[in-house]
Amino acid sequence: MVAEQLTRGRFTIDQEFHACYIEMAENPYLTDYFREVHQRIFLRHRLEVLPVGRAREVVLEHQELCKAIRLKDVESAQKMIRHHIPAGKDYIFSAIFDS
Repeated sequence: MVAEQLTRGRFTIDQEFHACYIEMAENPYLTDYFREVHQRIFLRHRLEVLPVGRAREVVLEHQELCKAIRLKDVESAQKMIRHHIPAGKDYIFSAIFDS
């Protein structure tokens, strides 16, 4: 199951998921900057140290966010994003700074 696999391919898919939403801002500089930062992180750091449990949560969060956007439920989408961003930061920083 993709939710339980921590591979560079999965992180490429994750990068493109986020890039799609960033592209909605119609700011190509911001989208390119996001991709560059994402690639720098995952080219330099080992994925094996990331906890698998959070990887499963990420997939569920992405599914719920897509659903909220599809339903045009702005309040739910904003709430999910407010949770997803700091949780993702903590997840990534755990691999960078704790390893």
